[in-house]
Amino acid sequence: MRKKAPELDFEDCLQEECAKSYRADYIVSRNTVDFRNSDIPCIEPEEVCRIIEDDGI
Repeated sequence: MRKKAPELDFEDCLQEECAKSYRADYIVSRNTVDFRNSDIPCIEPEEVCRIIEDDGI
């Protein structure tokens, strides 16, 4: 596992590792700043809604 920036706390690391293991396209969080060094892009819930609307899901 790659060493993370010090601002990632335990829960953030868990979320990132779970997202990697499920090959998620995004991590969804209102606290996107904590994931700025993540391998997986972090987006806010409102952006997820826009993506779903645009894709017609």
